[in-house]
Amino acid sequence: MNSTPTPRRRRRVARPVLLGAGGVAIVAALGMVAVTGADFTDRGQFNYRVAAEGSPSPTTPPATGNGVPSQNFSNRHSLARSKNVLYGWGGGVTTGTGAGSQSLLPVVMPSGTTFTEIAAGPSHNLAIDQNGDIWGWGNGLQGALGPAGNTAVSTPIKITATSTKYRKVAAGGYVNLGNGSVNTGTSFAIDTNGNLWSWGSWNGGMSTAWTVLGDGNRASRSTPRQITTGIDFVDVAAGWEKNAAVTRDGYVYTWGSNHYASLALSDTYSTSAVPTPTRSPYLKNIVKVAFGGRTAYAIDGEGFAWVWGNKSPTLGASTLGGASATDCKWSSSSEQTTASAAVCVPARVPRGSNPPYTDISAGESNVYVLDAAGAVWSWGGNRFGNTGDGTLGTIANRDTLVPTKAIFPAGIKVEAVVAAYFGGVAVDTTGGVWTWGRVGMTGTNLLGDGRNTWGDQDGQLTPKKVK
Repeated sequence: MNSTPTPRRRRRVARPVLLGAGGVAIVAALGMVAVTGADFTDRGQFNYRVAAEGSPSPTTPPATGNGVPSQNFSNRHSLARSKNVLYGWGGGVTTGTGAGSQSLLPVVMPSGTTFTEIAAGPSHNLAIDQNGDIWGWGNGLQGALGPAGNTAVSTPIKITATSTKYRKVAAGGYVNLGNGSVNTGTSFAIDTNGNLWSWGSWNGGMSTAWTVLGDGNRASRSTPRQITTGIDFVDVAAGWEKNAAVTRDGYVYTWGSNHYASLALSDTYSTSAVPTPTRSPYLKNIVKVAFGGRTAYAIDGEGFAWVWGNKSPTLGASTLGGASATDCKWSSSSEQTTASAAVCVPARVPRGSNPPYTDISAGESNVYVLDAAGAVWSWGGNRFGNTGDGTLGTIANRDTLVPTKAIFPAGIKVEAVVAAYFGGVAVDTTGGVWTWGRVGMTGTNLLGDGRNTWGDQDGQLTPKKVK
């Protein structure tokens, strides 16, 4: 199968243009471009934004080569690309640098290989090379790294080398950040025909046995298996016990655990698991989905953010990010308490005078959105300075309920942002890497700024340039 898919039906969406390094035009997730089968680097894990018509193939990144991959909310390591060099820092083998580091080190790249899509999970990472093959590194829990089995791999290894070629990957699972006693790894990919594939752990990590691989089976596996046919998926997101995939025409399919109504499938709360991808009746014209702990988010084609799921105190109780949210209904008294703490029907977050949002990423307790002018906004928990706005608060008193702007130095425009564990990582249009929020935990420096000691409550309150 060729790595470049046959162009398909086109639809036009509004997409503002950002300028990258050297004045290179970078089309954000929202511009006047024709969407074809060859454009989906623009919503890739590195947030590559390239024009559809006359663009390179999906496996060719733009000239800037800057970005950060989407991350599962419980990451203890980070990855970022600056000026076409991929860097890793944080916890052990998951960095891909050969060893853990308190500062940014280059990932050890296979000779002659370029990664064009990358996803970071809590314990493993996935990548797609210029030929459409999948690579991985980190901990191969329950087969998440394919044939490598349950071993730890400190530098990238090839997972697939077949006639099937891929254009998207997502890495998930769950790691207990307290003592590491619960460790799983799940892997997802989309091939060049839009079909969804999965492998790794079948239950995602909790003691309750939810089937998360999308095939309905209770069996972990190290071999990628196709789980959908005839649906043209363009993006996939892996969360804690739940997952979602976005179709080319803007619909969202979800599956896995529906704890706290994070699957957006009904206005009535149900604890029932959803074993296979099922289309949400509420989510339309969506370009990206992101999962936090038990709360879910999306960006639509008009540049608005949407939120649903758990109404934790860190997300503003009944006003998630300032959105007017309606409690779930319930069908039995045993579900009433949880239903009252959840939002089943996605609610749109007011944007005010902010430019359209072009990207979204969720952390353990807060969420980041990137706007079309290159600014980062956040709402939710601020225990370690997660919001990056110079303030510090606890769940009890200072968590922000509406979007607040992260404070970068004057003139800095952000090209990509991602939520790490209680903090954020961003790459600007010149390739500068910035981090903020929680400094470290369990011997791991989450900021990548080289420091070796920190207090349990230390936080970086505004973005700090680390590369």
